[in-house]
Amino acid sequence: MNAKLIQFFQSEVSKAFAFVTITHNFVGPYLEVDEHIAFATVIFKGRNLAIQLILDERDENITCKIARVFDGNVTKHYARDESGNIVRDSLFSIIIRKGIRGKLFTQKTQKLSLEEQIPVMLEDFARMLKEHGAEILDDSPMALSVKK
Repeated sequence: MNAKLIQFFQSEVSKAFAFVTITHNFVGPYLEVDEHIAFATVIFKGRNLAIQLILDERDENITCKIARVFDGNVTKHYARDESGNIVRDSLFSIIIRKGIRGKLFTQKTQKLSLEEQIPVMLEDFARMLKEHGAEILDDSPMALSVKK
């Protein structure tokens, strides 16, 4: 993985998501790099939830996932646990499931380089979290439950 790009990503995450440690009870940021799958993940952890900002260098994608925290550790499950409970989901999916519609991303980023996409996408995710993620910012495990 490109070390300079990872450093830039981590710096931009720290700026865009500083509010989760200043205003809310999350700790971090923690950087995890998986060279095998070309992912760099910056994590903010609460007691019940973690906010994961993921840079996928291979697919040139940035995403935000919300994951359950159990005994201080972020779940290792991809999406659901053995009982079928959602333990990790994208912030975008959580917001859509809440019935929020409208423009959630400020611009189309497909034509931007990965480095140009990073600050745009991170600001969009931070705004989505502030505007539509109260349960997440309150560190409520109910944020991942599917309401029927």
